[in-house]
Amino acid sequence: LERVRGGLVRVWPRDRYDWCAIGLFIVALLGALWVSVNVFDRLPHVEDELAFLFQARTIAEGDIVAREPATPDAFAAPFIIVHEGDWFGKYPPGYPFVLAFGARFSAPWLVNPIMGAVSVMLLYLVGRRLYTPGVGLLAAALLTSSPFFLLQAGSMMSHASSLVWVLLAVLLFDRARGTRSLRASFGCGAALGMLFLARPLTG
Repeated sequence: LERVRGGLVRVWPRDRYDWCAIGLFIVALLGALWVSVNVFDRLPHVEDELAFLFQARTIAEGDIVAREPATPDAFAAPFIIVHEGDWFGKYPPGYPFVLAFGARFSAPWLVNPIMGAVSVMLLYLVGRRLYTPGVGLLAAALLTSSPFFLLQAGSMMSHASSLVWVLLAVLLFDRARGTRSLRASFGCGAALGMLFLARPLTG
């Protein structure tokens, strides 16, 4: 909604393309949730996910590292390190920070389905802005129907949230280039910073 002359004028959704994109957002969210619950049982399945979840729970408790357990060998896991009394994952903090929002409420499995659905909407907006509404909608539909995308969005890997940062950076970069907006420029830099902190080589 946008305030105009003391009133409120609806500016989004603007047309049928926007409504279809909202539908794809819902489909992607429900599809990724189904994968998270029925395929992955809302649990980490590979060592990377285990390390991400460990870091997220540590951050959710207000710490960067945990205290070394009394019997470290009993808790040994790949990519989770015990060093000089500290216990921590080996990965950068960007994605664990995002995952910590879910861990804070004992529902880390909800984070990636939400981020995946957001990435569908962002891809639509990027396609609409750079090309046409039809191109944006087609791109969003292809992403939503991708089995690889749904598997990643239903997991606890970092791909879904990283895709959000990539698409947000592209969207804000184009806006900053066209309008010279300082806020868009800052937002683009922040998105790239979060991407770097999540997946450094991608960033």
